Amino acid sequence: AAAPFSGPFSPGAAKPSAPKAAAKGKAKAKAKAGAHAPAEGAPPVKAARAAPPAAVPEKIVPLPKEQRATPTLGASAASSSTFERHRTAEWRQYASLYTSRLRQLRGPVVANARSVWSGRVAPQGFRSEISGARQSNVGEIVIVGVLFKELKARPNVIQQYRDNQLKSHLSSRDDPNEIGGLCSDDDSLWLEDASMRVRLEVVPDLVRHLCSGIVAAALGSATADGDFRVESLVFARLPPPPTLRARCEDDVEFLALVSGLAAPVTGEPGHAQALERLVDFIAQGAVAGGARCQVQRLIVCGGVLCADQLEATGGRPSKEALSMIDQLLARLAGATEVHVMPGRSDPTNASLPQMKLHPHLFKHARKMGETGALKSEGNPYRDTVGDLGFSILGHSGQPVQDLLRCTQHGSPIQALRTCLTAMHLAPTGPDTLPMHPFEALDPFVIEEVPHVLFSGGHARAEHEWSPAPRGADALSGTQLAAVPAFHAHPAVVLVNLRDPRDVRVQELGVPGGA
Repeated sequence: AAAPFSGPFSPGAAKPSAPKAAAKGKAKAKAKAGAHAPAEGAPPVKAARAAPPAAVPEKIVPLPKEQRATPTLGASAASSSTFERHRTAEWRQYASLYTSRLRQLRGPVVANARSVWSGRVAPQGFRSEISGARQSNVGEIVIVGVLFKELKARPNVIQQYRDNQLKSHLSSRDDPNEIGGLCSDDDSLWLEDASMRVRLEVVPDLVRHLCSGIVAAALGSATADGDFRVESLVFARLPPPPTLRARCEDDVEFLALVSGLAAPVTGEPGHAQALERLVDFIAQGAVAGGARCQVQRLIVCGGVLCADQLEATGGRPSKEALSMIDQLLARLAGATEVHVMPGRSDPTNASLPQMKLHPHLFKHARKMGETGALKSEGNPYRDTVGDLGFSILGHSGQPVQDLLRCTQHGSPIQALRTCLTAMHLAPTGPDTLPMHPFEALDPFVIEEVPHVLFSGGHARAEHEWSPAPRGADALSGTQLAAVPAFHAHPAVVLVNLRDPRDVRVQELGVPGGA
């Protein structure tokens, strides 16, 4: 029987242009057959040489002297190592990802639970497993696990597949910012660990504002029906971010955040003019709020190519769109350090973490990348800016957009606050958010609280200061920033690198906007 997927270029198949190899193969087969039944008195048959396996085109490796270095946009090893060093070499199940998440966050959650409820719950009331909740006779107890939200309105993927309703690629017609799109009044919350799952009896408001994937501790007692009546919930104990190092210079430097630079095919009135004002704003020293400020780094958090541009060309970016964004990035990189992240509709993998955009997409900007002025980053993105120890963490918006679908949060800032409180960058993954099946650990766990936590691709600019509960000074906390899609809200978000509480939104939709 023929080998599966056999063909002229399959492993072990002879190439049509190699008759000598084919002849040697026949000689080998003939010699092998003769070896089983040698003729009487015949001289021993010498084994023929084995035919060299045919080369598979995609596996050909050039000689070292012929290898050429692939041109790449510069990238900071520290910024991308968090999400790139944990790769999946083969397909795995997702159970290990939740196990790793619970293992990483259980300690901070239990520490917070003990600090809050130690005077109310006996030491033996802090259960090590959920399975011991029903046999407990000490009154109120505390159990720890991963929340699971049963979404009654969630579509059945298997049924969609059977009905041929699944789309081959992401569509811009599916509004990613639809608040509560998967929620209903019939939803329920469960708490799960390796031992079992138990349904939580909680107030409806908690069900509306929580999602799957959050590690939490629940205070309460078991009911006769086998459920767990919850009196209160706590999450991980939030540590303060690192202290910013002092500097004597008077110059104030800012981190600039922008998203969605490419306009839809339908076009937005004044979009090209707004992009010109963005370049002028960055290049001329940036006057915001009546004061001149220097932009040390500009982060483009997704939206390099819009979804409907890809749909109009059958999933491929058009030459015009590539040329426009290439020249724009090159001009911006000539004024300041630019870091480019992929987004929901950009040409890279759809699941998180997303790989960097291919350098060959940007002909002119790639030259700036050789000097370090333009750097391609993955999504999510973590790095430290400048010499003050200013830490930043964020993504291009997919985790917040999916969290808004699964909850009834009123704004992206509320969703970002939930992620920070839960110490997880994308809690809904992999349940409703595409994510790689990591096994050893969950890289989306926020192990070190950043000074800025941002999310890109939103309808408007928002920001909120979240002070650390145990901060050492007034600067101890995290600035939450929702970055608007530029084609929807032409604006750039500026964060003071010496004081993260100082945030300015520079409007670029009209001349002189501030």
